[in-house]
Amino acid sequence: RKHKKKILDFNLQPSSQVFDESGYLHNPSQIFTFLPITYGCDNFCSYCVVPYTTGPQRSKPLRTILKEIEKIIQDGYKEIILLGQNVNSYGLDFGLKNGFEFLLQAIDENFQSSSIWIRFLTSHPKDMRASIVDSIKNSSLITHYFHLPIQSGSDSILAAMNRGYTRDQYLGVIKYIRQTLPDSGIGTDIIVGFPGETEADFLDTLHLVQEVQFDQAFTYIYSPRSGTAADQLPDHLPLAEKKKRLQVLNQNLTDIHQKKLMTWVGKKVQIMIDQIEGLNASGRTTNNQRIFLPNSNFFLGQVITVLVVKSLKGKLYGELVFS
Repeated sequence: RKHKKKILDFNLQPSSQVFDESGYLHNPSQIFTFLPITYGCDNFCSYCVVPYTTGPQRSKPLRTILKEIEKIIQDGYKEIILLGQNVNSYGLDFGLKNGFEFLLQAIDENFQSSSIWIRFLTSHPKDMRASIVDSIKNSSLITHYFHLPIQSGSDSILAAMNRGYTRDQYLGVIKYIRQTLPDSGIGTDIIVGFPGETEADFLDTLHLVQEVQFDQAFTYIYSPRSGTAADQLPDHLPLAEKKKRLQVLNQNLTDIHQKKLMTWVGKKVQIMIDQIEGLNASGRTTNNQRIFLPNSNFFLGQVITVLVVKSLKGKLYGELVFS
């Protein structure tokens, strides 16, 4: 560690940092862009190095964000993804308890006449509040997709991970989202093989997966990170057992996904075209479901209505609905 080069001094003013905490990702080939609203993290999950490498949370001023959104719209982007390690905690470093709701409402009030779609990544379950869901329900711009990493369905593993919520609290958040915005898509992240994870802990995760019925999931085998609290925990599982559990989890998620896709068939939905490849095109719904269809001279960013006609090999296919 004595040879590690220090690249960031948290005692310096923001203008003196080695990175620029303003602006957004410019990508002319895409119709969407990432707009960071926070930097750093205060959560210190026991397996994660992010707080040590990025420093404490720093929220971008509201005025700066609104100016940047205005510029993004002028530049022709059709979708903005608000980005942060934990967007729900936006403004806490300013002393705002409901800063994210305030931000979403300000965006809606200032840009409601535009056709921009607003998404956000990532949310921390401990900071997902009913008032955030209510703000999204009342917005004409914020899409109905929530990425809420559960990481584990076991209370003992969640405590060892220092996640700050219980299984029941997480399920309560999901219940409120589904009651308030029934069309919402819900995604998650899950880690298997965390130190000390028993077979019973793993089964708790499988049972939670079955209960929630996620629309999307990213799964990982636990791998130690030097310097983190989890690296010092006993009872690290053999890699073979981790791989076995990951395979079982992924099969459960795949089965759920296939069944959920079938419920889309026969529905008419709006999508924004974001991929065009020769004779084929695809776009996403406001709840983050991708639908493929033949290219009918579409252009990137075009919002169209499609009829979902089939589900095949984990994908949905649709046809253009002519008005």
